[in-house]
Amino acid sequence: IGIKTFLPRSDARQTILEEQQAPGVFLQNQLNEGLNRIASWEAAGVNGRQDLRYTVMVQAKQVRYELPVGMSIPDRYPGQLQQYLQAEEGIQANDPLIIARLNKLLPQEQERTVSESLTAIHRHLQDDFTNRNFSGYTDALTALKLGEASCNGKGRLFVAMARQLNIPARLVGGFIMSRGSKRTTHQWIEAYVNGH
Repeated sequence: IGIKTFLPRSDARQTILEEQQAPGVFLQNQLNEGLNRIASWEAAGVNGRQDLRYTVMVQAKQVRYELPVGMSIPDRYPGQLQQYLQAEEGIQANDPLIIARLNKLLPQEQERTVSESLTAIHRHLQDDFTNRNFSGYTDALTALKLGEASCNGKGRLFVAMARQLNIPARLVGGFIMSRGSKRTTHQWIEAYVNGH
């Protein structure tokens, strides 16, 4: 049995106060991969019900970022952000269909600003795509062709479009926090803008 997930990390928006693990029969491994903190648990030759628990206490802090109006999309970024500008499996940033859709949303004749570009992509995915409650994997190109997706497909398409415009972006995920034992996973994107 193998389980792999992202773990929260302290940053400007949250502080990890406490983490607890009860891995049971599972061997646990943690690694830092880029800006992500990843945990994996593995067990071999196990039968029957097995329990694995991970709990975290987080102090959240509201942070509001103001996008400078009229800010041009930068030509260059620090080296550690280059991976967030590249096409990758599921995020087909260089696909002709994705480029054509971007050119329709943001005509090339006008200068593309960061704020206008990110807002146009968001509005397009929010207003013109059907939301689907689907827990499987949807890549960016499939979401575009279908005109519908869950948060993971829309997120991949958003990241692909942002990267094509030279705005570093990545897909992140977590839980929608609510009272009770039900936990709903969700995915969203982070874009690197103006040093953040």
